[in-house]
Amino acid sequence: ILRSMLAYCKNKPQELPELTQFETRGHCDSCEKRGAEFDIISSLEAAGYELVAYSHSDSHLVYGPALEREQRLRSWVDGWVCDTCEGRGRLPYVWGKCGTYCKSC
Repeated sequence: ILRSMLAYCKNKPQELPELTQFETRGHCDSCEKRGAEFDIISSLEAAGYELVAYSHSDSHLVYGPALEREQRLRSWVDGWVCDTCEGRGRLPYVWGKCGTYCKSC
């Protein structure tokens, strides 16, 4: 679905969603190939998305131009806080049952 969305929006970037969340539980990796889920994250980043948070259940990416223009998205991104250093804005975060951690930690 995400690959077809990127293909459709290749010449229509204004139609890209501001925020996307999808499961990263390993299902695509087992059906397609190991690393398929990280491949789509990389494709989304190449299309202008920024990885906000990754986990073994879901990943969240926000479209860069929307992040620049929408205060509500900036506030949402700023709401992510590292449990170790209490840092904000240190994307991407990794989160799960043990907590939320910034890229540095």
